[in-house]
Amino acid sequence: MNIRQNDIVVRRFQEATTLWVSERYICEVLGERMSDYLWKIGRLNYKKSVPPCHQSKDILPDTGKAWRYARINGQFYYDFDRIPDRKDTQYRSRLGDKDSLLLAADSSVEIGRRAVERSTTDMIQQYVSQRISNNDVTIFRFKKINGTCKYNLDKAHELAEAITWARCIKALVVNGGFKEFGIKTKEAFYEACATILHKKQLEGFMITTGGSLRKKLHYFPADESEQYAFFVTNRFGNDNARKLGKYKLVDEDTGEIKRFDIHEALILKLWMNFGGSAKETKVALWSQYERDIQWLGEKVLSYSTFCHYTNMYDTRLKTYKERHGWKAYASTFLSYIPSESLRYGNSLWCADGSGTLAYSYLDKTGKLRSMRLYIIMVTDVATGKIVGWAPAIKGQHKETPEMVKQAVLMGLEGCGRREIMEFVSDNHGAFTGGESVEFLTQVCRKVRTIEAHNSQANYAETQFRLFKKTIRNEFNWLGSSWGSTDIENTANEDYLNKETFPSYEEVIGQIARKIDDWNNQVTRTGESRTELYAESIHPEANEIDSRVWRHVAGNYTKQEITRQRGNIVIEKAGQKYMFEIPDVASISEVIRNYLGYAATVEAHMYWDEEECDLYTMDGRFMFTCFAARKAVKSHAEETEETAHNLGHHVWRQAAQKEAVLQYENEAREVADWLDEQLPYGVAAKLNGGKNAKEVTNEQKERALEIKANRKKEVVPSSSQDEDEYMQMRKKLYKNN
Repeated sequence: MNIRQNDIVVRRFQEATTLWVSERYICEVLGERMSDYLWKIGRLNYKKSVPPCHQSKDILPDTGKAWRYARINGQFYYDFDRIPDRKDTQYRSRLGDKDSLLLAADSSVEIGRRAVERSTTDMIQQYVSQRISNNDVTIFRFKKINGTCKYNLDKAHELAEAITWARCIKALVVNGGFKEFGIKTKEAFYEACATILHKKQLEGFMITTGGSLRKKLHYFPADESEQYAFFVTNRFGNDNARKLGKYKLVDEDTGEIKRFDIHEALILKLWMNFGGSAKETKVALWSQYERDIQWLGEKVLSYSTFCHYTNMYDTRLKTYKERHGWKAYASTFLSYIPSESLRYGNSLWCADGSGTLAYSYLDKTGKLRSMRLYIIMVTDVATGKIVGWAPAIKGQHKETPEMVKQAVLMGLEGCGRREIMEFVSDNHGAFTGGESVEFLTQVCRKVRTIEAHNSQANYAETQFRLFKKTIRNEFNWLGSSWGSTDIENTANEDYLNKETFPSYEEVIGQIARKIDDWNNQVTRTGESRTELYAESIHPEANEIDSRVWRHVAGNYTKQEITRQRGNIVIEKAGQKYMFEIPDVASISEVIRNYLGYAATVEAHMYWDEEECDLYTMDGRFMFTCFAARKAVKSHAEETEETAHNLGHHVWRQAAQKEAVLQYENEAREVADWLDEQLPYGVAAKLNGGKNAKEVTNEQKERALEIKANRKKEVVPSSSQDEDEYMQMRKKLYKNN
């Protein structure tokens, strides 16, 4: 029998039981043609036997005729007892015996009841799941219990689901909404929810029965902020099993509660060894701890607990400095500043000095010696290009300001003399000395050094380390660094022979080739470091002022220019360089503004073949002179350029003369005005008025006469002559 859930329906009225069989089941067992038979003959004949007043009912009354039928849930059913069972057809016998059908009906009812329960359960779970909020998950996930977040993401999801169940059940019971699930009573609803929650076993909401659920929700608060605390318990993630650090020390005299308990205090005292350099093993330290803690009358903690405590991250972090020193702590635990990779060249240059490949040389006594070639290397951090470098003097390993200057100038020449946005180095004297600082501040927008003992901030060390990896295959490589202890970072001494080392000049060429290989090596970007640098120079890196460049990279001369007559002549290495003083007509006024009453002009000069900058002796810039434009002495060799130069100098002379004449005229005009303001007699005695030349000549002649008489040791004839002589002398040699 292929009986489905709704094929058999049992109706009980008082003590009578009616078994109804569906038309679908009858047609399946007796054949599909039974459908037409039941419609045209069976139901039609039976309906005729029913009084007209009952023909409209869904379940027709029993008239004793065959094929009594009913309409239940939109389908036709037939009374099993009224299905004919004649010998030729045996319709009822072929459908099965009544007891089997009743048993199948009971099973179908149970299956239906379970299906209803499952449907109800599914509807309740769907109702609750739709109301779970991720905001609740976030609140539980980051809710701190005694200062610590105890719940991970999974536990937070469980708690969010539990609080949603509590809210929904509480609300559905209050407003009667549980009836929409087909549940008639509150008790049945609590039982249905308890069955679901018992299987889920949610964190903080362990439910077994409907009664326990009802009792638990009786204390569920209405305030939302208190609802979260309702599901949080201090029992989760507690440290009740902890022994070390659980009970603090108390000063009985002051009542002060110490931070550490007696075990922690003793272990830390031994482990950190305050003010001492010794570092005993953990076994030895635990033995001392065992002895001391027993003397204090406390129970000894195990060696494993001692090790766990000293190995704990929190303990290691806070004891590392005292046990191993500040430098070790800074390189192991001290936080550093993360930063994005640079995008532009010239944004940051770094510099450092170190030894590279070895060379051989003869010392002053003629003894063959070997030494690493020490260089200062300047690198662009953004691209990794070595922009400049400078070697130390033969036989020396000193890093000097001159090496710094030489290396930086090489880099500046390679980038078109564009300024350095920022320059960083370590705290070596070659970089922090006055000479280097004065030089670097002229070509860099910002100059800084790293924090002492913070090698992680020194990009140059990283660059030098990477570059040194490229020279390990050279036969005169001695090791990665002077103090290297790793055998893999030192050369095989069995095959080192200083007699085979290259000379000082040869090793410089060797390093230069290695640096070129480094800069021209194709990187992961598909371009070399040189190409990357050329394409990415910082757009705000301006070209260095030509005067600054001459000051840091040009020639230097100190010279007196008072008698140069409009031009400055400098001689170097047997060659003369001539520069024109600009605006020669007014240059004396410029010098007066800088030097005041100075009779001679001495200046510092920074120059190249094209221009010469003049500075006062205290370092103030005055003016720039340009290379002299020369004429030619003979018309036979005159060219268009020399003719133009001649006109230029003639114009300079004319301008200078004009300036002098103008000065004289202005002085004469003032003198004439002053002459008019004074009485004639006084003016005539002072400066001769309009006859100034005659008066001056007369005074000179008389003075010469008196002077001649004095040489002949002729005493003036009278005191009147002596007074007149002294007065004329004062007039002529008056100190203005």
